[in-house]
Amino acid sequence: MLQACPIDNHRIDGNEARLYALFTTLAAALYLVTGWVAVPLIMALDMAWKVHAPFTSPLGYLSRCGIKALKLAPALQDRAPKRFAGRVGVGVLAHVVMFYFLGLHSLSLAAAALLGVLASLECSLGFCAGCAMYPYAMALKGAFRRSSPPTGGQQGAT
Repeated sequence: MLQACPIDNHRIDGNEARLYALFTTLAAALYLVTGWVAVPLIMALDMAWKVHAPFTSPLGYLSRCGIKALKLAPALQDRAPKRFAGRVGVGVLAHVVMFYFLGLHSLSLAAAALLGVLASLECSLGFCAGCAMYPYAMALKGAFRRSSPPTGGQQGAT
């Protein structure tokens, strides 16, 4: 497996991510049972909020309160893979909502079920599928990054 270096040099509490995954699992289950499209829509908004402003997200706040109430010791992890996983989650939730509004309800339910299974793995076992994909995504990003043109000097001078 490829090794991933933290690109932002920040660490986060993995317990908070696991509790957030519990909320995601419950939201996916609620949508699968009820079919209320508002559930994945609200979850997508909160997850996007959490990715870009983690300390102000409502469910992120509830996760931190839960960690304090349970008095769990911090389990520090690199932030970058978790943020990547959050972006993947937002993408999956966007597809859940998009499929719903396109009338592709089976695909919407399948995407929600996939999200629920992956979130439950994070919640129960601490396995983050997005984090496992992260080093490969960064390797692909590096492979497709264009080299920058040389700086300085005169171009076209002979």
